[in-house]
Amino acid sequence: MVTRFKSTWVTSSQLALRERGVFDRYKELLPVELHTALVFAVAGEWLPTPLVVSHYECCDQLGLSDAEVFTVGAAVTRRVHDSALRWVAGLATATGAVTPWTILSRLDRLWDRVIENGGIAVFQVGPQDARIELAAFPLAHVMYIRLALRGVLTALTELFCKRATVREVRELRRPHQLTFLASWV
Repeated sequence: MVTRFKSTWVTSSQLALRERGVFDRYKELLPVELHTALVFAVAGEWLPTPLVVSHYECCDQLGLSDAEVFTVGAAVTRRVHDSALRWVAGLATATGAVTPWTILSRLDRLWDRVIENGGIAVFQVGPQDARIELAAFPLAHVMYIRLALRGVLTALTELFCKRATVREVRELRRPHQLTFLASWV
């Protein structure tokens, strides 16, 4: 089971909540005893899973639309990866040297940098189609994170293609497991 998350997950998410004008509501929903640990979290620290679960459960209660949450996930991904990956993606797209498989085949490495334990696996199910599975993932029950992860995976994939779509395979969801299908052109 995932034991810790890099606080970048939380701090980037909170920035997106501020940008949408719902951060004060988030603080109201967050149990007071968690304010110090979460509201004042600094990017780059490791946070225990129960804190991160509390954060996303509060996000779930904000009542944002599915489209807004998807956009938050995509925006956070673009912000976090923009400088490093955008440059590579632009160069690769111009030369045709890199495809979405370039990033998808390395998701396990990205995972290990921001999440301790649990796991992610990517399977090729077609030339431009992938199945992405998250296991031992304690946030699987949170709708907000499922929608945001669709945005994250879409934004990562679109760094290396013209257009991507990602959907959750709901019938494969388990208490600590998520599955997504990604397709691109």
